[in-house]
Amino acid sequence: MGSSKEDKEREAAIKAKAVKVKRLMNEVSKFLQNEVQSTEGKTKEKTIQYFSGEALVDTLMSSKWAESNEDLYLESRADAAEFCTGLLCNEFFIALKLKSKKKNTEAEPTRSKKKEKPKKFDLMIDSEDFHDSPEHFYMWKYSPMGIWAYIIGGGMLLGVVAMALVPVWPGEAQNCVPIHHQWFRSYRWHIFLLF
Repeated sequence: MGSSKEDKEREAAIKAKAVKVKRLMNEVSKFLQNEVQSTEGKTKEKTIQYFSGEALVDTLMSSKWAESNEDLYLESRADAAEFCTGLLCNEFFIALKLKSKKKNTEAEPTRSKKKEKPKKFDLMIDSEDFHDSPEHFYMWKYSPMGIWAYIIGGGMLLGVVAMALVPVWPGEAQNCVPIHHQWFRSYRWHIFLLF
């Protein structure tokens, strides 16, 4: 009996420690997303904001976690790089591989006159190696939506609900909306069939 009680206490302690580590990683990740200097680039699908491993470690070393902190104390760049490896393994950000271009020595002088194009990358989703170097690039896996996305989405949702409830509106309100009920019913069924 005593061993099962000890096992339960040990499991509870391990779960509590795991929750504490996950919260710490979330807190550090939010801080880094706001503070790391990022640059615009492109993948096959979309425009992204990327950053170098060196910039991530520099930002982490200039944060409150580089000083004495009871939860996380980073004494050196190696400690910060190790913590960033944990963030990469937990998929807070994704490694990128710079697409190689054929170098043309004649085109380089004319390139300085033109606006510099964004770098193109390929995703390396299975990579678990973090490098504290300016030649290794990463992008955040989660980029939060802006406030306008919520406002537009909420407005569309309210509009759809209001249109669906036209038949139960009071008679005076229905007269204000120039919608013929037969047209409205067919419109509803077309939307229903599309989704």
